[in-house]
Amino acid sequence: STQSTWGAIDEKGTALSLINTKWIEQPFSSPLKCIALGTNDSVWALSQDDKLINFDSKKKEWIEVENPHKFVSISVYSNDHIVGLDANGSLHVTDRQHNVEDFESLANSDEPNTDMSFWDVIPGKLSTISVGSQDYIYGIAAGKIYHYVPTTEGKLPWVQIQGALVDISVGNDGTIWGVSKSGRAYQLKGDEWVKHEGEEDIKFKQITCSSKDVVWGVDVSGKVFQWNGVQFSLKPPPYMKIIDSSPDGTVWGLTLTGNSVYSWTDGDWKQRAQPPGQINCISVEDGDSAWVLSKTGKVSRWNNDESAWQAINGKLSYIASSKHNIWGIDENHLIYKLKKEALSGGANQEELQRLSQENENHKRTISELEDKLDKLAKHLEKTSLLYEEKLSTFSNDINRSKEEREKAKEEINRLHKGMQDYESHLKEAKENSKKLEEHNKSLSELLESSKLENEELLKKKKKKKKKK
Repeated sequence: STQSTWGAIDEKGTALSLINTKWIEQPFSSPLKCIALGTNDSVWALSQDDKLINFDSKKKEWIEVENPHKFVSISVYSNDHIVGLDANGSLHVTDRQHNVEDFESLANSDEPNTDMSFWDVIPGKLSTISVGSQDYIYGIAAGKIYHYVPTTEGKLPWVQIQGALVDISVGNDGTIWGVSKSGRAYQLKGDEWVKHEGEEDIKFKQITCSSKDVVWGVDVSGKVFQWNGVQFSLKPPPYMKIIDSSPDGTVWGLTLTGNSVYSWTDGDWKQRAQPPGQINCISVEDGDSAWVLSKTGKVSRWNNDESAWQAINGKLSYIASSKHNIWGIDENHLIYKLKKEALSGGANQEELQRLSQENENHKRTISELEDKLDKLAKHLEKTSLLYEEKLSTFSNDINRSKEEREKAKEEINRLHKGMQDYESHLKEAKENSKKLEEHNKSLSELLESSKLENEELLKKKKKKKKKK
């Protein structure tokens, strides 16, 4: 059968395929700038006017494919998947129908992991909650204020205190502030809620207090105010949807659109790395750590050591935190507390980190293969010019020695071997991808097992309580 090898583009931008010992032109309507080869004779190319095209081997013609990201370079890592690099240096990958998606779409997905095995269920229902320390945890339900008091008597661990608020915040020293339905700021002093006079022109919607010295608020228009011990003073934009603070004075805020996160640093707002998705809620654990919830309920924590947002299992609608003390509320107003092992890196978390590292290794392998492909394409381009000269010599000198012809065949065989080595690298990358899928499956089974064990433990605890 006829053997063909692709990979050359001549000086006019025309693709060439090597059939037996002859280079055959495979022209397109405009010059080409790069070509990529997949398995099973899959051939892709980019034209100089940024058109993405695929060669139909049956019709012997190029077919244009949608290229919304305007790729400047491409690589084929299987017969049906293309990795493309755009002008901004971002990678994208096509699915089997060649619909283009972000290469990092899985990592940056807004879809939450609904597995709640990292969270303990706390009896009761709340609409909002504030966590100052282990001893200072307060919540609101239907405007009523409740203090968390752990109990072993089978009663709900929430004790109602006087007052009616729409928002509450407690510091690690027990300082408590709140916002009334009318938008006025109150502070709990002893057993009495004290309204601060002189703030009639500010209608608050939210307040944060992490100590007696760190109190901030947001009004209904998104303006941010700081308490100076006597009155609230206006801070510069941007306007915020919600803010939270830590005892060291660090304040994080979420803009009105939910698309940007800022922290108050050295007297000004500093934009932070954007978490995945549109953000609905933010909570500061300490100066270097914050938690956010996306619009869909995805939980993410800022990992200061890695300068990145880390996804945490769970789906919540509200989150509150202090140092190593993370609480949340879901869409049904059920209350949760993050388990200590989830923060310290339990077995499941270690497995997630290990798989994440393997995924990064897989991405590096793909990047290395792209580099090799690029080098091979450049080599083939140079080789094509060499063979044009040789073919011209063959046609003009029929009596060329057999030895010269054998050398040409050896060179062709060497090129064939180079392509075979490249296909071997692609196969290896595909096997790595399959291993990653198997690891992900193992993780899912491990998480499901942990969930079942946790449910069984809860059942046993309930039985013990009933016996008591």
